[in-house]
Amino acid sequence: MKVRFCVFAFAVLLAGCTTVAPPPAALPEMTFVNMEPIRVDAAKVAVVDAYQSPMKLPDVEYTFQPPPDAAAQKMLKRVLVPAGGKNVLRAIIKQASVVRRNLSAHHSLQGLLMQAPAVELTAVMKVRFELIDPAAPDIVLGHADVVVHRKKTLDEGLSPDARASAYFDLTEELMNDLNAGMQSIVKKTFGMKE
Repeated sequence: MKVRFCVFAFAVLLAGCTTVAPPPAALPEMTFVNMEPIRVDAAKVAVVDAYQSPMKLPDVEYTFQPPPDAAAQKMLKRVLVPAGGKNVLRAIIKQASVVRRNLSAHHSLQGLLMQAPAVELTAVMKVRFELIDPAAPDIVLGHADVVVHRKKTLDEGLSPDARASAYFDLTEELMNDLNAGMQSIVKKTFGMKE
């Protein structure tokens, strides 16, 4: 009888120790409404995602919400506005990678007392813009490239929510850099003359 009571009491105590993990924190949606539209001298804008993630380490972009190439597609469709002409402006996402690199551990007293960066993320976004005549899509009438780079370090011991938030921030920063490059290069090359 005592053995059954002990087993029952242990099972009750064990059940009291289990916790249900809270649902992951919802990340905001990237809308890009704060970005100034670029009126391009084309009848149509075509966004092409030509980037294929390796889907394995050291690449981690496929774990992002949203992945950088998906965010770039949405941003390009929002910012590039066809405003004339008969041609098509193709925006081709050539690269949207984020590579993770583990940093060496700090063995100093300061490194033991403080949380040190444990991971470095290197993000690269490359978009090629091509103006083409729809009657001859293989002939490029004009082109421009926008390439942006970002680095971010993450501290060791980040929770899954904090890591997802850091990934989101990195994607947002990358999109802001891409937009800045477009406002300069794409506007000058393909923008409507005011």
